[in-house]
Amino acid sequence: MNGLLKLADQIARLFSYIAAAGLFSLMAIVFVGVFYRYVLQNPIIFRDDITGILLGMTIFTAYPAVTLSRRHIKVDVLSAFFQKFPVLDRLRLVLIDIGSILMVLFISHKLWLQAVRYDQRETGTIVMDWPLAPFLYIFTAMTLMGAALFALRAFQERGRAGDKAESISL
Repeated sequence: MNGLLKLADQIARLFSYIAAAGLFSLMAIVFVGVFYRYVLQNPIIFRDDITGILLGMTIFTAYPAVTLSRRHIKVDVLSAFFQKFPVLDRLRLVLIDIGSILMVLFISHKLWLQAVRYDQRETGTIVMDWPLAPFLYIFTAMTLMGAALFALRAFQERGRAGDKAESISL
């Protein structure tokens, strides 16, 4: 099982590199777009389309690393209370992991339905009319991969991880 967790960490690390490249590309496109629009008086036509796609790519490729390292926003109002009772604390952590996996599966399902709708309606980007469905299918796959990687980690830990977030070193 440790071999699978190492593989999961490597996959998440790869996706975090892709997310970083997407974020850099997004920043570069916005910078160049502003330069072209206000200095050269010649806006880049596809800037809005590519910005939306890059933003989605950045979010959904960062998702597996964020989920695997438990770096989501969390509210730990009752954590101190539950830590006094190790069995209840472990049960709480297992329930949180199950709830997280179920929510991600729900989000994946909604993304899939939206992708199918976009595919059926042949929905495209605003300016260049690039089809959006393939991107949503990819985002759905990334979300499912994040859920699968997290489920693997949650099953292996079974509530023993505590509230400490693990970091995936880059």
